Amino acid sequence: MLHNGERLIVGDYAQREVVVQPENTVQLIKRHMGSSDYTIELHGTTYTPQQVSSFILQKLKSDAEDRLGHPVTHAVITVPAHFGDKQRRATIEAGELAGLTVIKLLNEPTAAAFAYGLTADAQRTRTLVFDLGGGTFDVAVVEIEDHNVQVLATRGDSLLGGADWDELLINAVAESFCQAHGHDPRNNLLSYHRLREKCIEAKIQLSTRASTHLFYDDEGKAHRQRFTREQFEAMSQSLMERIETLLEALLEDVGMSTREIDNILLVGGATRMPMVRNRIQSLFGRAPCTDVNPDECVALGSALVAALESARLNGEVSPVPIRTHDVTGHSLGVVTLRDGALLNTPVIPRNTRIPCERLREDLTNSIDGQTSIDIWLVQGEDPDPLRCDVLGHFEFYGIPPRPAGRSRIAVTF
Repeated sequence: MLHNGERLIVGDYAQREVVVQPENTVQLIKRHMGSSDYTIELHGTTYTPQQVSSFILQKLKSDAEDRLGHPVTHAVITVPAHFGDKQRRATIEAGELAGLTVIKLLNEPTAAAFAYGLTADAQRTRTLVFDLGGGTFDVAVVEIEDHNVQVLATRGDSLLGGADWDELLINAVAESFCQAHGHDPRNNLLSYHRLREKCIEAKIQLSTRASTHLFYDDEGKAHRQRFTREQFEAMSQSLMERIETLLEALLEDVGMSTREIDNILLVGGATRMPMVRNRIQSLFGRAPCTDVNPDECVALGSALVAALESARLNGEVSPVPIRTHDVTGHSLGVVTLRDGALLNTPVIPRNTRIPCERLREDLTNSIDGQTSIDIWLVQGEDPDPLRCDVLGHFEFYGIPPRPAGRSRIAVTF
């Protein structure tokens, strides 16, 4: 994405422009959504991730209006399933900055399953949605029966995506170049992006070829390096192991074995790499289905949800006979004090079907004579609340002084 005060370039053209103006180009901004201390400087102006995302949404809004011939005012925006509260709030803010009313945030695996569920038969199937995009990874187990889509569990990693495979090639070429010519192209922003473009091209070629040659020159020094698919896959083992770890954890969450998964639905351009498809087939004993384009299924699912939401808001009959039920991607809880240590005490466990309501009545005052109580609400799985995201803070006063453990507190999420 490039922004110079008058022009806004998004997508493939911006990808090509990065080798000309790398200092004014932003990539992988989704990884930084909700980060209060992360900013980008473009043409001397500082922007937050929300503002950068709003530029992209403005471009999409403009393209849609040109195509449809009328204003677009509302939107359904998809997000990684593992996005927390801060990231989701930042996404809504980006939509509002783009001039859109965000009527719904939709988890990306759910959107993909929604698109798939439209064509699925009435028989109950358990589908693994495998979403490996450029910057993030999500995986979900979804039960589909008679156009009813029920998400059972999700897992994800906001720092795992196709860009990490790019970096493997970038680092391999840069180190080889440095040995041959005495300088590292990664130390110069322009040289780095030129190298990155070459490596992305090589990665794509290795999805259809057994080997490829990468040609790169920098500061008058030419470099040629051959990569085989076998070499690339060996380089990628640590990334594939991270994927397998998340898959194992997800199946443990739902109490299923690989044999109990009926279909595997691929989402995201990075799933086109043969190593990804082959590993899935090896783990689950079946090839992933290709009924829905992995580059389009999230957009198609969100468009279907937008049609449903539009009909609901206008009091109209649903245009498609399909329903969806999602889960919360993170546990929601309160901070408690036990044995002198702060503890994250869940109220709504991760992967609980939403919307939902949960009550916890076993919370008490922690010291004798306590007349006020702080309630901290947190989101996350770590027992240490300092490692979780804070959702809110409430203070209660005027509590009658009683011995520790005698003032009971009920918290409802």
